[in-house]
Amino acid sequence: MGIISIIKDILITIWNTKEWTFSGIGNVIVSCLGRGIEKGVSSLINKTNKKGLLYCNNDLVHMLKIKETIKEYFPEYNDFLLIQYGSSVDPNESNPNDYDFIVLLLGHPRKDVKSVHNNGTYPSEEIKNIKEDIDIVFRDYLSFLFAACSGMPYENSVITKSKLLVGHEGYYVWLKNITMNIMMDSEFLLRRFDDKILIERQAYINAKKEEKEFFNKKYDIIRAGYYYITSLLQREEIKKFKTVIMQDDVVELAKVIPLGKNYFTDNEIISDYIKLVNLLKRNNKDIVNIDMKFIDKIIDIIIKGEDNCAEKECESK
Repeated sequence: MGIISIIKDILITIWNTKEWTFSGIGNVIVSCLGRGIEKGVSSLINKTNKKGLLYCNNDLVHMLKIKETIKEYFPEYNDFLLIQYGSSVDPNESNPNDYDFIVLLLGHPRKDVKSVHNNGTYPSEEIKNIKEDIDIVFRDYLSFLFAACSGMPYENSVITKSKLLVGHEGYYVWLKNITMNIMMDSEFLLRRFDDKILIERQAYINAKKEEKEFFNKKYDIIRAGYYYITSLLQREEIKKFKTVIMQDDVVELAKVIPLGKNYFTDNEIISDYIKLVNLLKRNNKDIVNIDMKFIDKIIDIIIKGEDNCAEKECESK
């Protein structure tokens, strides 16, 4: 798939994927936690080889089961980029909590391929031998590109703090170049967040309903609640933006801990918010006995305001 072909496909992608391009759920086509991985990922990352414009790391691809996952869930895609992002990319981070990867899929899928699949997003018996905590997100390249150009914080944070491990360098460099100096419309971004939040709110409600039927679904509530809450907070910050914004502005929105600390004034709520972030990042793996109602409380405070939510029933129930 050439660069010109990608440009021609963008307008089609904007319309066909508008309802899930901007949602935390749509962003994660597949999210899995290193299922079946027994070796150390950190030891393989540095074995990436570059041949011309092509980055290769067959051992890492095999360990992360990238090709198997694509074959099983996304057979219409014929190529991909494997990108490492987040704190583990920082050379000063000697012992990161986890390793984050995104697989950007290249190809021409059918228009109706929009299903969301999550597999192994939290340590369980089937993946108990994992040496490190690993998150892998599978995402359509064009969907990712358009969301980044629209100003979505997650996509832009990935672009600015990442490195290519597998795939053609041209596609990766183009992501960086096209978003580096692009001027974004904060009012357009705000409208997209309104759509995004509606989808994420429903996903959170659905996750809570499923947890009542399936005991092992607590992490799904954590993930859905995290996306919903951080989007609500990001929307409040976007309201303060000037009309024209740049990539640096939206990347700041992806720094979720400062985002919450700057918004909330109650120390207990700040503590609960940080707890939610740590649960998502698996810094705290003991979720069995945690009462998930604290997530509802955080949501209420954002929606209704800290002064009015103390005795009210949670809006998200």
